[in-house]
Amino acid sequence: METPSLAIHHWPEDGVAPLWHQGLLVAAITTPNTQDRTQARRLVRSALVELLAAKLGCDRADIQLIDQPGQAVRIALPNNAGKTLGISISHEPGLSLLAINLHGPIGIDLMQCPEAPPWQAEIPQLARDYLGPDTARELATLPPQAQALRFAEYWTQQEARLKCLGLGLEEWSAPRQQQFAGLEGYYLALPAGYQGTVVVSG
Repeated sequence: METPSLAIHHWPEDGVAPLWHQGLLVAAITTPNTQDRTQARRLVRSALVELLAAKLGCDRADIQLIDQPGQAVRIALPNNAGKTLGISISHEPGLSLLAINLHGPIGIDLMQCPEAPPWQAEIPQLARDYLGPDTARELATLPPQAQALRFAEYWTQQEARLKCLGLGLEEWSAPRQQQFAGLEGYYLALPAGYQGTVVVSG
């Protein structure tokens, strides 16, 4: 899978102005290494408000987060200024990713991928069901560790595409894959043990 890379802003550790790329920003936030996402959600929302306020030149109080169960976080700004703004968030124990697109929808997905993942034995079936026959055949040719890493790349790419389009996960089909035409993916250089992809409309 050959995709361009996108620089990541490590919030707040970098201590420098974030590097936006054509209206895109991906921020990585170190979070507690636990399945409880309460603190992770708090940190991500704090980062989101801080980064947007700095970029848009407004007060933090002007940025209203619309956060409803089962729905992606949305932003409300005065005078409908944020109507084209896209936001996507993904969590894993120890790390969260925040993606912002000033010009439209965006999707991001993060996956923890240890050396011997507990889901290793499930890869063949998951690939056949959700990633398609070509990907399943490719993964079947790889040794276990390489297989897990490549599967995580494909899986996060698929999830990021779905988030970008506002679609739910369903089994692979040619018509569903055709819906991904025109999307552009970016590889993310993440700490060891994590894989991630961000996707925007081309």
